Amino acid sequence: MSDSEQHEARLLQLNCDKALQLLGWRPRWGFEQTMAATAGWYKDVLDGTPAVEVTSSQLHDFFLGPK
Repeated sequence: MSDSEQHEARLLQLNCDKALQLLGWRPRWGFEQTMAATAGWYKDVLDGTPAVEVTSSQLHDFFLGPK
């Protein structure tokens, strides 16, 4: 692929402004908490905890709060 064919990737961004305006939606977690959870997932899995167990725990925390 040439550079001219890849230019769009640099322009893509996530933006939840419309969801906020039309639906009143706000993200459940902010940037810091999201990055901490992502880093924690990788650390736990690399330390040997099964990925499904880490994922299940994080989904519980996300939807219901910490155990």
